[in-house]
Amino acid sequence: MRRMFAALFTVLMLAACACVAVFCVEEALLDSREAELNQALETAKGRERKQQSEYDAVVAAIPVAEASLSDLAPQAEAAQTEVTALKAERKTLRAEQSALTERLETLNAATETLLQERNALLGALLRRDAAALAEKLGVTP
Repeated sequence: MRRMFAALFTVLMLAACACVAVFCVEEALLDSREAELNQALETAKGRERKQQSEYDAVVAAIPVAEASLSDLAPQAEAAQTEVTALKAERKTLRAEQSALTERLETLNAATETLLQERNALLGALLRRDAAALAEKLGVTP
């Protein structure tokens, strides 16, 4: 019975040692996993702090940007009014240019006609004067 008791005790001790060994390995794995998770958590917290500080900086800059925009609003309105006026003036000038171009073409055509009439009259005058001179001189042309 002693042998049985010793064998039973040995088996129980081996089982206990195996449980302790498995427990130690699991604990070591859990410790390393905990360390990784803590590192990831710290990284995430650092990222969150950085984003929060960037957000706070943007929120702090909003009133300054709004103030500068409100300062620029009258200038923008004046510039828009000027642009509208300049567009209207350009439209008017283009219409005037078109009218003046048409008038120039009409005047050029009239000038061409007058030049042709003048040349015809000068030719007739020259022929008449030549005929009169030839008659005076007694020469036949």
